[in-house]
Amino acid sequence: VDAGSIRMNKCVRKNLRVRLGDVVTVNACQDVEYGKRIHVLPLDDTIEGVTGNLFDVYLKPYFLEAYRPVKKGDLFLVR
Repeated sequence: VDAGSIRMNKCVRKNLRVRLGDVVTVNACQDVEYGKRIHVLPLDDTIEGVTGNLFDVYLKPYFLEAYRPVKKGDLFLVR
């Protein structure tokens, strides 16, 4: 990545509503507290054929010990 450039994956770009080539400004946020809980709802067509406990299989490994910034309305892909 060139100096003055950043990388964002497709999910991040979609949540921030930016496109490839857009100019963005990145600012540090001071004293942002970690969230204690979030409410996650799967999209109906994305869990067809998925069995087992979705929390233990997908969400816990995705969020545990990882800094994952989220806000209301965000979509994210868990593999």
